[in-house]
Amino acid sequence: MATLYNDDPETREAWLMYAIEFARRGLEVGDGEIEVHGPHPGPGSDCIWGKADLWSRRGWIQGEFSTPSGCTGRWDIRGLRVRDRHGGTYRILKVAELSTELREFIASARKERDRLRREALGGRR
Repeated sequence: MATLYNDDPETREAWLMYAIEFARRGLEVGDGEIEVHGPHPGPGSDCIWGKADLWSRRGWIQGEFSTPSGCTGRWDIRGLRVRDRHGGTYRILKVAELSTELREFIASARKERDRLRREALGGRR
């Protein structure tokens, strides 16, 4: 299990990765904390799951997320599914459906995430 924090330099890149995926669904990370589990070796454990307090247009939700089985590592969040504890699901929205604030957040977060990745690779890429 890992807890990702918005203000922790060691987890910032991963936090941004999830925050971008939530924002694409019209959700914002509430307290800046995202709890992530997996993937683990062995059958039935090759997925990622976790939770975060998220803000939607309808108010605060206790968000849960997971990836389909078969993910290749902790950075593989393809197919991420987001739902609330009542079973409501959150699909990826069209850009036009996102608020201006979320569109701006996604753009700046992607730039920062890419910069952090380049720095982690020693400027390569």
